[in-house]
Amino acid sequence: MNKLRLTITKYRSSRQDRIIFQLDPILRGWCNYHRHSVAKEVFCKIDSDIWLLLWRWACRRHPRIGKYWIRARYFHAVGARNWTFCTGDKQVGLFRLAAMLIAFHTAKINTL
Repeated sequence: MNKLRLTITKYRSSRQDRIIFQLDPILRGWCNYHRHSVAKEVFCKIDSDIWLLLWRWACRRHPRIGKYWIRARYFHAVGARNWTFCTGDKQVGLFRLAAMLIAFHTAKINTL
């Protein structure tokens, strides 16, 4: 989370798609590394923490504009999710950790 906070702080004046391009490799790498463990609850918690960081980033960019406008500009409905951080044309969206399938290891048993 510290790396995500530093990245968002570093790109606090950047456009939305630039922040998505910076955060995606971090999230995908971390998720691919930890997907073999039972981490679904942790992934959901980190997704909510990331949402809060991005909401604060958006509110900081537009301090005099209302929250409804900020939501309509930065968070869109994609499928069944209403608060997806993506561009207005929905071409570029932030990767969700909770969407990653958990791959369990299965033991092979040799029967002779």
